[in-house]
Amino acid sequence: MKKKLVFFLLLASTNLFSQEINFGAGIGSGLGDNFKVLTYNLNFEYKPERLDISLNFDPVIYSGNNRSILTTPVYIKAIVGNKLKVCPSIGGFVRFIDGDNNYGWLVGLGLELPLGHFQPYIKAEYDMDYWKSEHPLHSGGVAYENQKSPSAWLSLGLKYRILK
Repeated sequence: MKKKLVFFLLLASTNLFSQEINFGAGIGSGLGDNFKVLTYNLNFEYKPERLDISLNFDPVIYSGNNRSILTTPVYIKAIVGNKLKVCPSIGGFVRFIDGDNNYGWLVGLGLELPLGHFQPYIKAEYDMDYWKSEHPLHSGGVAYENQKSPSAWLSLGLKYRILK
């Protein structure tokens, strides 16, 4: 009962201040070296009234190489067009890998096709991961080295507009 009440209050409060809220899901794959890694993502998009910018939260699970990785990106997306929406995006993420947390930034470009309450989409994304790697020293101590690595991803999905 408490979950329903919280959901109802969240829905009612966002209805007062937003033009559009979308929920959705998608699947995808990495590009290049990550081609065999599959992605499964959920979408939450909040678009304030009279703005062509939305705030997005898309938790993603990367599955491949005998492990799964959870990533929690938050990004801002510009929305250009009405019948076919072109959507550049920029943001950041935290990636949870084997007890360690990578962090980084992302840029992306998406295409969305509004069909009533449904919006199929395709999205390409470039991520830059940052982390610290541990290296043993000859003296018996440990040294940490900053690392970074780029990756590119492509996903397809479907969003459903619950408020407008």
